[in-house]
Amino acid sequence: MLLKTDRFGEIRIAQEDIIHFPDGLLGFEELHRYVVVERERKGPIRFLQAVDDGRIAFAVTDPQTFRPDYLPELGEEDRAALQYESDEDLAVLVILTVPQEVREMTANLMAPVIINVKERIGRQVVQGLGEYSTRHRIVDEMERSRRLIRAAGAHRLRTVSLEPTEDTLRQTV
Repeated sequence: MLLKTDRFGEIRIAQEDIIHFPDGLLGFEELHRYVVVERERKGPIRFLQAVDDGRIAFAVTDPQTFRPDYLPELGEEDRAALQYESDEDLAVLVILTVPQEVREMTANLMAPVIINVKERIGRQVVQGLGEYSTRHRIVDEMERSRRLIRAAGAHRLRTVSLEPTEDTLRQTV
């Protein structure tokens, strides 16, 4: 299938790559089909591209790359909608806001995108009020993680590969 997009031009996608979002995404409830698109240059940022509107694409990333302790909660309704058997079937993405000054990039930890990679079903899951907001500065979160690691007595930071693996976003592409 050939998809015309504003951001990537024409891209070829396979039917099996499409992720169905029965409820759409917040503010885009009418759009139900998306694909995860990687840029030519490998890195932690990917794009959640709407299949039915080539103008709509969201910059996304795996929150583990900057906040290793992030664990969104799923309610019973979310669990039923995602139709998963095991947590290992799920991938978590967060939507990014990328301004001109990249150091000011923020992540929406309040409403992560959860994807059942086996069934190709997605859902944006709003978290309860608490520690998460829609604008977590990535550089602040990385510094927070460093402080937590130091406080836990770790002498070295663990090196995290930004390349996708079998267990991460690669499964959703």
